[in-house]
Amino acid sequence: VNFVEPFAGGASVGLSLLLAGKVQELYINDLDYGIYALFYVIKTCPWALLEKIESFTPTKEAYKISQHVLQQGYESLDIVDAAWHLLAVNRMAFSGIPKANCMSNPAARWNKDTLKKRILNINAHAEHLHVSCMDACKFIEEMYWKSNTTIFIDPPYEAAGKSLYMKHYENDDHVRLAVLLDELYKGMPGADMLLTYDDSEYIRNLYCFPVTETIGRKYSIAN
Repeated sequence: VNFVEPFAGGASVGLSLLLAGKVQELYINDLDYGIYALFYVIKTCPWALLEKIESFTPTKEAYKISQHVLQQGYESLDIVDAAWHLLAVNRMAFSGIPKANCMSNPAARWNKDTLKKRILNINAHAEHLHVSCMDACKFIEEMYWKSNTTIFIDPPYEAAGKSLYMKHYENDDHVRLAVLLDELYKGMPGADMLLTYDDSEYIRNLYCFPVTETIGRKYSIAN
C-alpha cells in the first residue's frame, strides 16, 4: 500500500501511518524547499540535525534569524542549514506557522529529547520514505497511476493561505488543481484520492466530486 502527500507540510498523517505500519511506502512532496530539505535530511543524514538540536538554546532572537532565512527563500544555504532553520521556526512559532510570531516562551515546544527521538523514529523507516520537491499537480499526475495507492491532497487554504504558508496558492493555482483532479477522476481509474480544503464558497464552486463532507475545525494566527 502506498500513501502519497503532494502538499506534505508536516506530513503528520502519512508519517503516523508509516510509523504504525499501516502503509508500506510513504511518498511526501512539498514545493517549499525547507520542508523538502527537512525530510530529506531526516531520511539521509539525521545526525546533522541531532547535533544542532543538542547545542541549541531557543530564544526569540534565534527565531527571528531563522524566520528571516525562510522569508529570503533559503538563499545560499546548503540543505542541512535549510532543514535546520525550517525546524527551528516550526518549533518556536505560534502553532508552528512560519509567518506567525514567536511564542511568548520559545522553549515551550522545544524538547530536544523528544525531537531527537522523533527524528530517529522517522529515519528508521528511511527506505520506505520517499521525498520530493516539485509542483504538486505534476506530482499527483505521476502518483495517480501507481497501484494500491491513496493520495491525500491537502492544498493551501483558499481564504487564509497567504497568512499561513510560505508557498501559498493563488486562485489560478486552485483552478489548476481542480481541473487536474476532475480530469483524473473522470478519466481512467487510478489511485484513490482524498481532498481536504477550507470550506469556502469559491472552493465549493470548483469541485463536483461524488462525496463531500463538512467537518468543523478552527484555526487561529497570532500576529
